[in-house]
Amino acid sequence: MQRIGSCGQASRPMSRRVFSAGLAVATAGAALGLAGCGGPGGSDGDSADGAGSGDADGQSGAGSQGNAGAQDDSSSSGQVIQMPALGQNAVCVTEYANNALVVLDPTTGAVVERVTLGVNPAYLAQSADALAVTCTGSSQVAIVPLAGGPVAMAQVGTQPLGVCAGVGSSAGRFYVTDYNAGCIHGVDQALASVVGTAVLGGVGYQNRIEPPECCRRNDPTAQGRRPVSVACSPDGATVYAATYGTYDLAVVDVASMAETGQMDGTVGPRKVILSPDGSWAFLAGVGGESSERETDLIVMDLATQKRQARIPIGAGVAGVCQSIQDGVLFCTARDDGLVVRVEPDGDGAWAVTLDTQLGIGVESVALSADGSLLVVCNNQTGVVWGLDPVSLEVLWESEPLAAPKDALVISKG
Repeated sequence: MQRIGSCGQASRPMSRRVFSAGLAVATAGAALGLAGCGGPGGSDGDSADGAGSGDADGQSGAGSQGNAGAQDDSSSSGQVIQMPALGQNAVCVTEYANNALVVLDPTTGAVVERVTLGVNPAYLAQSADALAVTCTGSSQVAIVPLAGGPVAMAQVGTQPLGVCAGVGSSAGRFYVTDYNAGCIHGVDQALASVVGTAVLGGVGYQNRIEPPECCRRNDPTAQGRRPVSVACSPDGATVYAATYGTYDLAVVDVASMAETGQMDGTVGPRKVILSPDGSWAFLAGVGGESSERETDLIVMDLATQKRQARIPIGAGVAGVCQSIQDGVLFCTARDDGLVVRVEPDGDGAWAVTLDTQLGIGVESVALSADGSLLVVCNNQTGVVWGLDPVSLEVLWESEPLAAPKDALVISKG
């Protein structure tokens, strides 16, 4: 039985954790030069990243290479991109409307670096020694070395969107969703090139071929499975992709780069993550374009491929992350402006223990690996907050950024 407690601030006493961190970004020279479903707090339209739908790239067959190419250390403007070293707990934010990666000081929220990348940088993932940034408007993935140096720009498909880092048997690769082309690309980190592509089938879970009516629009290019977010299993053998077009969770074997199954998902997906042990998938979705908002975080049992729970969060569930220490979940309800803390009870149930109001438009949420800092982006106001994960008390607030899309807190070791 799912057990959900009060969402009020007084639902249970919380002690304030003192946050401290060292300087996150190494000294560097001056920074280089410099919008999901619609509805309240959303600015993206049907396409989950806000870029135009465009045309699919016509790839077919599992294992095709897609838009593979040689490594390029330049942005879409042709300039070589240099990135300073990124230290422990450095807060990285994609500035979607400014074509930039912004680095914030984790103790103050001050901007310490702003580096121009490709067009419309969207989502982030980190491997042991690099950061991947999908640039949806220029069909690129930026591979940023954590130690600093030139940024490699990989040409990836037509509209790269979600990204995750391979682990275990797939370490050294990033897996990237191609929204328009309906596929998952494997990108070799060292080569900065696509080395394999899994094309999702045209039919999804329970023979779905299109989203529910609340998510449709009169656009002939907005067709197909349209994968949005992706997560890798702990052994590196499987990736799971949340799709917009058939609102399911596609299962992809990375050895063959082939789709091997589907399970139910969420409407208007924004984020999928897996529990550290690979038992559960957590799906955040905002629901319909202007109605039928999704209010629950969906929990899927990956062993049975069945829905295990629906956790009430609030209207337009846009973000989710999980603590690797205690399994606590942090979610955002975009249209209610809420950040919500959800705790496991050790018996397969979840309890909402706390929430805080940060304003309509809150979307991405990220937690530092040591559990000391929670970062929340408001795509509508442009503000990024640093919160105490225990009390959800605001520790700092950034200057307004240009449509912050995603956040990630660097972890070294």
